[in-house]
Amino acid sequence: MPKQFAGHPLVVQIQREDGEVLVSEPHFYMHAVGLTVAEAITEFKRILVDELEQLEHDEARRGPRLKRQLQYLRSIVRMA
Repeated sequence: MPKQFAGHPLVVQIQREDGEVLVSEPHFYMHAVGLTVAEAITEFKRILVDELEQLEHDEARRGPRLKRQLQYLRSIVRMA
């Protein structure tokens, strides 16, 4: 089932360096890079969804920090 972004706002940092754009989420240290802001944000969204899916797999065996990260990601990404 596709996922879409909703829930509470996600604050990211966007930096340009050496011809690339870096999008960073400071709370759980997730990052993505692209040649443009749009490319970096698209890649960042893909990474968030991938991370959510990985954490949902075998959720019961996750430790407290990863469970907090999963809860955080679920507040940002929801099933469409």
